[in-house]
Amino acid sequence: AGFIGETNLLQAQVQGDVLDFGAAGRGPLADATWQGALTLAVRPERLHLLPWASVPTQASTDCFYLNATVQSVVYMGHDTRYNVQLPGQAVLCQVRTQNALGAHQTFQIGDAVGVGIDARALRRVAD
Repeated sequence: AGFIGETNLLQAQVQGDVLDFGAAGRGPLADATWQGALTLAVRPERLHLLPWASVPTQASTDCFYLNATVQSVVYMGHDTRYNVQLPGQAVLCQVRTQNALGAHQTFQIGDAVGVGIDARALRRVAD
C-alpha cells in the first residue's frame, strides 16, 4: 500500500445494487463488481454537509446522504474541518469545506447533519 493522504474509511455492505452503511444510511452502488463487506475511501473535500432536516428524501443516481452528528469544528483559515460521527462507523468522518465569501452555513457541535457523498468519489480499499 502507498501513501493515500487524508481520507475517510467507511464500512459498507453490498446488498443488491445498494451500499448499506448500517444505521448511517444507504446509497447507490458505485461499481457493479463490488460484493460483500467493503472498506471504502473518500477524501474529506469530496464530501459536503447539509442540515439533516434539509436532506433530500430521494437520493440521485450519484449523490446520497448519510446521517451524522457534528463532533468537532476546526477553523483552518481557508477552510473549516468538521469531524462527524456516522452511527455504526468506528471512526469519525472528516469533511472539509471552503470558507469562501457566501459559503454555505456553518455547523455547531451536536448538529444533526447529512453527509453528502458522490458515489463516484468512493474508492474500494483492498483488504
